[in-house]
Amino acid sequence: MSSQKIPSKHTAAVVKNPGENCKMVIEEIDTPKPGPGQVLVKVTHSGVCHTDAHLMRGDWSAAGADMLCQVGGHEGVGSIVSLGPDVQNCAVGDKVGMAWIRQTCAVCTMCMGNGTETRCPNQSNHGRDADGSFQQYAIVPTNYLIKVPEGIDDVDVGPVLCGGVTVYKALKVSEAKPGQTVAIIGAGGGLGHLGVQYARAMGLRVIGIDGGEDKEKLAKKLGAEAFVDFTKTKDVVGAVKEITGGKMCHAVVVVAASASGYATAPLLCGKNGTMVAVGLPGGHVEIKITPMTLFANGTRIVGSNVGTRGDMEEALDFAARGLVKPTVAVHKLSELEETLDDLIKGKISGRAVIDLWA
Repeated sequence: MSSQKIPSKHTAAVVKNPGENCKMVIEEIDTPKPGPGQVLVKVTHSGVCHTDAHLMRGDWSAAGADMLCQVGGHEGVGSIVSLGPDVQNCAVGDKVGMAWIRQTCAVCTMCMGNGTETRCPNQSNHGRDADGSFQQYAIVPTNYLIKVPEGIDDVDVGPVLCGGVTVYKALKVSEAKPGQTVAIIGAGGGLGHLGVQYARAMGLRVIGIDGGEDKEKLAKKLGAEAFVDFTKTKDVVGAVKEITGGKMCHAVVVVAASASGYATAPLLCGKNGTMVAVGLPGGHVEIKITPMTLFANGTRIVGSNVGTRGDMEEALDFAARGLVKPTVAVHKLSELEETLDDLIKGKISGRAVIDLWA
């Protein structure tokens, strides 16, 4: 069922030959019809993520993460325009979001665990094996459809559903308590600037680590108490030691896709500190820490990837209450390829968002 006329074709950014020689073409493609348990969403905006670029360019092929669809993107927001058969608990006109996880198998040990569904080995992902949000109309299964609360603008939803929930979940995984100090490596970037805000809203004290005056200004504006610019400070570890009075950090969250960031992170952890790996550098990167350091300090190293449906609801609630707001630059779909290039080169502070109808 539908309450509005749906075009037979719509505009999408189609990726040709994903991999080293990929090419993106803006073209008209057929508008699909939702099947059982699915809805058709008219996408208004989509955030742009490093993952999109890595998948399109084949950076993670060695790890078995290839792009198997023709349309990337996984930070979409829009409204339901058509329901497939047997759809319940949603209606035409509902504002919804589409995130990285499209659906999970719901029966494996990860899906049955407490908060581990993000590691389902049988999951499907928007922009990886199913067409994503860089198009005007998209099919979304209802079991992973995220309803968007009042009080948050469309342009902000996509960044929260990916970058926001990812760094929010990482902060939860770190188990840092209110009043404790967390260092965020990549604090002025897309995930990092959201991490500063979530950390502050959770009662944490924040040290931002990144490169460049623009990123320093952004991190401090959003609540970082201190900032270390690695392009100006040779001894990042020494700088953090001075800031913390020698105690170092209760948690270190690495959101930058940086080998140097991962080399530094374990050294920033204080006693019983936790390092959380989030950013994914291309190629092989090692995290080095001695057994004696683990023994003496009780350092914990964990990985965190995106968030569950419950995490997404919580992350959106922070934004809806005005405690978190992405810093965004809005671009046209025709500018997507250039935007992805700028993202990879580290030229974008905050998050980039595509207006699908501009």
